[in-house]
Amino acid sequence: MKFRRVIPILLAALLSLGAAEPTWKRTFMRRGSPLTKRFALVLDASGSMRGRPIQLGRQELVAILGFAGDDGWVRAYRFGDTHEDFGGWRRLPDAELMRDIDAWLSVEGTGSTYMIPAMEAALSNEQSNLSVVLVTDGNSSETNEAVLEAITAAQKRRKQGPVPIHVIAVWETPPNAFSVSLVEKIAEQNGGALVAWRLRDDEGPH
Repeated sequence: MKFRRVIPILLAALLSLGAAEPTWKRTFMRRGSPLTKRFALVLDASGSMRGRPIQLGRQELVAILGFAGDDGWVRAYRFGDTHEDFGGWRRLPDAELMRDIDAWLSVEGTGSTYMIPAMEAALSNEQSNLSVVLVTDGNSSETNEAVLEAITAAQKRRKQGPVPIHVIAVWETPPNAFSVSLVEKIAEQNGGALVAWRLRDDEGPH
């Protein structure tokens, strides 16, 4: 499928996020298709994302929204123990958008993480120039296989064809192999980019 020729999501975020806390490391794990001007944000607001992970995810969102500019459109979904639609498409720039997202993400879940309903909802938007941006630590109450199968099925149901899914992974503690594998496969199987934030003393999956 064809995507608009715009700056890749990773480059846009890099230009806006040069200064991070010295204890954190930001790495490009995979480059993907360019981010389009219409995108759905899928935000992990489960218990494991509280604190610094959510803040780093927010920084990435600021960069993405800045890249989209004056003619972008965004729709947001939040998931944890349940999932919620932010309330329809919003035209950028929107002065209240980040304030509303901040308030939304401050609502604490029970710690359970059900990603599938939110991803299915995001992929049900029938736009030909859609991108999906997922912010998560990859910890899911569903199995990796179930998540990947649900995403594949939702992509196949799209009348406008599959769309790229870009992933921003944030790990405050060393991630386990299942979490790393999930975010890698979501990005790889759906033509998306993958950016990871982790503590500098984190040597990898444990």
